[in-house]
Amino acid sequence: MAFYAGDQQRQRGDVPAVLTGFAAAVVGAFGYALIAYLSKHQFEIVAVLMGVLVGWAAGWARPASMAVPIASAILTVFGCAFGSFLALIFVAVGKLGYSLGWVTSHLNIVLHAYPHTVGGLGIFFWLIAGFVGFRITNSRMRHRVPVPAPVPDRANPAGPATTPPAQPGYGWSPQGQTPPPPAQAGYGWGPPQGQTPPPSAQPGYGWGPPQGQTPPPGYDGPGFAMPGNEPPPS
Repeated sequence: MAFYAGDQQRQRGDVPAVLTGFAAAVVGAFGYALIAYLSKHQFEIVAVLMGVLVGWAAGWARPASMAVPIASAILTVFGCAFGSFLALIFVAVGKLGYSLGWVTSHLNIVLHAYPHTVGGLGIFFWLIAGFVGFRITNSRMRHRVPVPAPVPDRANPAGPATTPPAQPGYGWSPQGQTPPPPAQAGYGWGPPQGQTPPPSAQPGYGWGPPQGQTPPPGYDGPGFAMPGNEPPPS
């Protein structure tokens, strides 16, 4: 259910972004056509400005997926192409004296002259403008989308397990290992957690030998004796 709600929220953010970018492309197309009509030339910088306009408009609506930057690039190219088409209509009505009704009923004539008006260089700059629109929308999208907080580990919510400290007074210290701080150096570690030392063990000296076995040399009663140069604890 959470995934479905998240998808719905992203769709609610993406649709306004695409619609805003489309409106910016249409407005930019009329501006593109007006500049071409007044200057009698199609400036490449105007196509790049189209990408800036569409990219900023789509990014302002807080998009949430990569589909919106791609749509911004497509809408930018559409705005440039539609602007060049409108420029031909403006010239036919304003410069050549044709009526708007006649032009709209003979659009095949406008479409025939359209490829020669645009040219290969114009299409190249349209693609650059589309890339500009993509980058601007993508940068604004990454800036506005919040980063989700890390999810805690449900399997171990209390954190890593800790080893209980050894109890001094019982057991032997492992060969080549240092006992933990609570243990008394030289007198062994305590028994495992929850176990009781055998009756023959003396606190401070380790556990005694197993039942029915002969103690090793230097054994002085219950428990193994400490080295000769270390006195037992008082």
